Amino acid sequence: MTQRRIFAAWYFVPLLLAVLLLKIQTESKAQTWLSRKPDLDAAQALVFAKGVKRFSLGLDSWVAGLVWIRLLQVASHEPVSDGKLSWEYAQLLTVVELDRHFENAYDFGSSFLSVFRQDREGAKDLLTRWTKERPNHWRPRYHLGYHLFAEMGEPAQASLEILKAAELPGSPPWLSSLGVRLLSDAGAFRYALSVAIRLYPAVAGTEARRRLANRIRALRYHYFKQQWEERIPEFEEKFSHAPANFAELASAFRDEDRGLASVVEPGTVVDSDVEALLAEPIPFRYDAIAKQLRLSDSKLEKEWGRIGVIRPKK
Repeated sequence: MTQRRIFAAWYFVPLLLAVLLLKIQTESKAQTWLSRKPDLDAAQALVFAKGVKRFSLGLDSWVAGLVWIRLLQVASHEPVSDGKLSWEYAQLLTVVELDRHFENAYDFGSSFLSVFRQDREGAKDLLTRWTKERPNHWRPRYHLGYHLFAEMGEPAQASLEILKAAELPGSPPWLSSLGVRLLSDAGAFRYALSVAIRLYPAVAGTEARRRLANRIRALRYHYFKQQWEERIPEFEEKFSHAPANFAELASAFRDEDRGLASVVEPGTVVDSDVEALLAEPIPFRYDAIAKQLRLSDSKLEKEWGRIGVIRPKK
């Protein structure tokens, strides 16, 4: 009888933990990571993650779910402080310390850190942990490689990761050639755009979606600008003169597939708002003197010019 009571009482432990967690979260004066969301360093983040695991009473996966839900509720969209890691990184590190098979924490979590908090180091650490957790799967190395190139400005290491991914079972046939050609800026813009498209349906809040929509617009501009400028020498060779304007340039290559289908990864859910963003016309004009494409709206050009990716040094 006593054993039955003990066994039955064990089922109340999750409820008690939930009540305790809610109390900690709602205490306005509580000096806790869960409520005040400070930026921190790597050692502090690890101490916090290990501490939560130590007091999880064996309910690691259950507590990981609680931390994940709390993270989604209160995550910030402001850039991380210089030299620091984000509070969101500490929570994601806690989740994967508790449950190393929590795929969303690695995949969605790293993208969130990079896009919204601009916590590139935190995202890199999560993706590195993912590759170690799933060494025989190509996707973790694929995402790590692109993050190293597009966000960290480490093209040599990025290329190695992509080529390692290409050797793993189930990897797409184009991955090896992508690893070799990864030193092109267009590849970075393409990846950053695909990540933003994938993130959009998962974020909540008007402000968060507004920021992400602006990023999609800007990255789309950078991506197409790069693609069209690569066509200018081809135009000059073909017609023996420079294009007079953008319309002439576009007309010369109108039969080519210049859609964004290749930007959207297979299986990605494209939100209807994103579909509208991808259909928006980009007001290009051709600067014959500089042989560059610009936007006809100078204010828009200045705004979009600040959003993009880190370009590797030539």
